[in-house]
Amino acid sequence: MATVGFTLMAEALYLHKPYLALPMRGQLEQEINAYFLARLQYGKCMRRVNGQAIGDFLYRLPDYREHLSQYTASDNSAIQSKINELLADDCALARQYHRQRQTGFDKTRKSTM
Repeated sequence: MATVGFTLMAEALYLHKPYLALPMRGQLEQEINAYFLARLQYGKCMRRVNGQAIGDFLYRLPDYREHLSQYTASDNSAIQSKINELLADDCALARQYHRQRQTGFDKTRKSTM
């Protein structure tokens, strides 16, 4: 049982460990992480520590493990590949996008004057 910050939860999923989540109140990221954890059936989310919720989590461990067995962890290679692709042309695409935005901004500004 732990809070549902991204890093700790991601490490548990990478190791295929079911997770009993206790999101910190008012932390949107943790609420979202807990929601998807439960929806994907990788673990259980509970709002308050109580014996019934812990017992239910323990009872369902085989189900959580089964769902986690289908989870395939991936690395950052897809993101790194895209960054390399964008940098390969010395950021020409980013400069073109910026010029188009700037031109559009200038036209809008002139029409309001």
